[in-house]
Amino acid sequence: MTEENIHNEQQPIPLDQALKDFRLAANLSVDELAQRLNLKASVILNLENNLDKVISDGIYPLIYLRGYLINYSKELKFPDVESYPEFQKLSHPSESVTSLQNTYIFTDKQKLSKKILLLTLLLIVGGGIAVTYFGNTSTDSEGATESEPSITQSTSENAVIQLSSSTEKVEETIQEVSKPEVVEEEVEELETEEYVAVPDVVEAVVAPAVEDIKKPLTVAPEVKEVVVEDVVETAAIVTPVVQPESVVEQAQPIVEGTPLKLLFEEESWAVVTDAKGKRLAFGLYQAGKELDLVGSAPFSLKIGNPTAVVMYYDDQLVENNFVRGKMANFSLPE
Repeated sequence: MTEENIHNEQQPIPLDQALKDFRLAANLSVDELAQRLNLKASVILNLENNLDKVISDGIYPLIYLRGYLINYSKELKFPDVESYPEFQKLSHPSESVTSLQNTYIFTDKQKLSKKILLLTLLLIVGGGIAVTYFGNTSTDSEGATESEPSITQSTSENAVIQLSSSTEKVEETIQEVSKPEVVEEEVEELETEEYVAVPDVVEAVVAPAVEDIKKPLTVAPEVKEVVVEDVVETAAIVTPVVQPESVVEQAQPIVEGTPLKLLFEEESWAVVTDAKGKRLAFGLYQAGKELDLVGSAPFSLKIGNPTAVVMYYDDQLVENNFVRGKMANFSLPE
């Protein structure tokens, strides 16, 4: 048993357990010690129970943790805190080797290959653009050359259509000129003079018509002009017939009521209402103003300057017996 006790005494006590035992020996609670050190009670419990875990997990920065332990030992006068391996870990932390991550330094060969790759890409893109551009221009030129014959064909077809239409018009005009009515009229005129000359007249009239048919198409404009002039002359003869408009006399409305006329020689305001309560006049009237009113008698009048107003009731002058500068409130007839 003595050997076991000696063996236990030789085993070192961890720092957190030693601090806890020293605090209990000093008869101090966790809260009292935390208040003296100006720390939280949870910090004191971590120092006394889980110091190794606190150091390994890095719950507190190392410099703060060293300060907590030093202040703890000074407050309780704990000796040789620096001799414990836990404190030595804080004094000499393991230096971590920092290395650059994802470092990639381009060499000269890699830079050159990168430049060559960029140049090849630019050449490929430029070649594709050039091919598409020249392809579009060639298709446009081919379309233009194909459209030219179609344009010439359409123009030639239009010319043929115009020529055919002009020939048809010439034939129609020649047929109108060479109608037998003209021949019959001339024959009737010549029958009175000499009946034997009728065939000559017919030949003389028909022959020019036949010759006109055989003439080239240059004669068409002259025939067109003659026909147009005839149409214009015939159209000019027609005059529109204008029917006389019926004049409707509007019956003048019959005004019912008694007339009242006011002539303002000076500026004055006036309010006039008739027997039915209808307001006939209301407002400020300037000198020279005339009011022709019609309503149901008797009229109720309010005039600000009655001496400056000449009144005619039923075309009869109303005597002005009012006082100048005094408002008048009266009715007509009185």
